[in-house]
Amino acid sequence: MRLLHITRDFPPLGKGGLSSAVFGLATALSEAGHRVEVLSADGFRPRKHRPMIVREERLGSLRVVRLEGHDLEACADALGARFEPDLIHVHHGTLWPLARALAAGRALPRVLSVHVLQRHQNRLRGFEGPTTSLAAQRRAVAEAERVVVSSQSALSQLAHDEPEHAGRLRLCPLGIEPRPLTRWQQRPLPEAPVVSVTRFDELKGTGELIEWIGRVGGQRPELRFMILGGVADNPRAEARWRRRFDALPDPLRARVELAGWVSADSVAAQLSQARLLVSASRYESFGLAVLEAMAHGLPIVATAAGGVAELLEHGQSGLLSPVGDPAALAQAALGLLGDDRRAQRLGLAARRRAREHYSWSRVLPALLGVYGQLLY
Repeated sequence: MRLLHITRDFPPLGKGGLSSAVFGLATALSEAGHRVEVLSADGFRPRKHRPMIVREERLGSLRVVRLEGHDLEACADALGARFEPDLIHVHHGTLWPLARALAAGRALPRVLSVHVLQRHQNRLRGFEGPTTSLAAQRRAVAEAERVVVSSQSALSQLAHDEPEHAGRLRLCPLGIEPRPLTRWQQRPLPEAPVVSVTRFDELKGTGELIEWIGRVGGQRPELRFMILGGVADNPRAEARWRRRFDALPDPLRARVELAGWVSADSVAAQLSQARLLVSASRYESFGLAVLEAMAHGLPIVATAAGGVAELLEHGQSGLLSPVGDPAALAQAALGLLGDDRRAQRLGLAARRRAREHYSWSRVLPALLGVYGQLLY
């Protein structure tokens, strides 16, 4: 199959889970023998406009065309001749007009991946009014021949919010390549840091994470903490969150490293040297950072937030705590930090679960089945 994926901030740019998810999927499809092209609208914001710039590059077997401009219909006119796909797969609702324009006059089926549940996210923020992102996602869901989501939690929630389109929703989990076993599994090292990979945001539980660090770090003075992530393209919001981390008492604050946004390779490198992953999120449509840690055999404590509760089996491959309860999350972490054998056992079980249930060879057939229904 000839597949065109339309996304934003494709690696080596690293701006969160969408970048990593689409890169992993595109690479897996290419390695499975399909011709994969990626159109990446880098830094796209629907309310901003600037001249279009197009450049092309190769990332391994992937052909990537980078688009830096915001008049989507004009971009489609300029780019239409560059692509001859059998199917278009879009990964962000605000980019749907580009897929619509590229498919105009051609019988090209279009698939939408919903990586973020806009209506549910707004509801969790206590906001029920219309937003640009929600309107774009709802229109894309209405027009796509198939809509894929990565967890049963996300599928059920989207079907509840968009019942008239429930018949076109499909469950297609994300996958993971094998990862090297974390060094701590081979030899428990007290200096190995506790790591969190997250966007700074209330819905990602960043406030609870800060409280969690205070609780755990106060009882374990030898621990170091490394936070990978931040707020992409919003330095003011980033600075506000950093001030909240800075409010941690000394000398605890000196043991917390805010590494900022780093590449996927750097995330993997840090996870391979960590002793524990913590996820304090209030909701995850899937939980890619948790799956990455599982693949490394890293012990994990996490909130039972959306898709994370499907990735981990509580007490078998990780420890799950109630959402919004940093005290319970801290209690779970302190228990694992005081029991290396149990932590190692849970981490190795998580690694087996990632390999057996979420390797690309296991999960890719579901998506290929969706493509096949539309093409054959």
